This record gives sequence, structure tokens and C-alpha cells, in this order.
Amino acid sequence: MSYQDKLREAWRLQMLKLLNSLPSYKAGQYFLYQCMTTGEIPPPSADQVETEMHWLSDQGYVELTAVGQMQEAKITQRGIDIAEGRSIVPGVARVRP
Repeated sequence: MSYQDKLREAWRLQMLKLLNSLPSYKAGQYFLYQCMTTGEIPPPSADQVETEMHWLSDQGYVELTAVGQMQEAKITQRGIDIAEGRSIVPGVARVRP
């Protein structure tokens, strides 16, 4: 697996964990981007955040809603299971113990 693939997996997990930590379980694309630029891993670009949001949606881990020209993501139960380490799936990094 390439470094870029591992990075994408880490971004996906980071997004799910962020969404799971919010009281409403949802956040806009720009908010996710801002939060991800201050993390421990190299930050994604704004376009990469949108791409990963769509990937997570395609897998059923988030539901996307258009809000103007941006997307809002809401985590699903499947996404919560991954964010909390109860489920391990290909394409998303594992939660560390």
C-alpha cells in the first residue's frame, strides 16, 4: 500500500471521528477541512476533503446533503461503529487502542 493510500485511510477515519464527536453528528465541508488542517497527520486539501466525503458517502458511512455549493456530512450508524473501533473496514484506518 502506498503512502498516499495510507494517508487517505487516515483522513477518512479522522473525518468519522470528528463527526462522531459533534453533538449533531454532522458538519459542513469547510468545518471538516479546518479541523483536519490542525491534526497530527499531513492535512488534505479542500478538494481532497470533498473527495473523501463522497467516498465515505458511497460506502454508507456518512450521508451528504448539499448546502449551497458545499456539502454537509452526517455520520451513519455504520460510520459510528468504525469511528468507535467496533468495526474494521477496508479503506479506513483502524482506531488505535
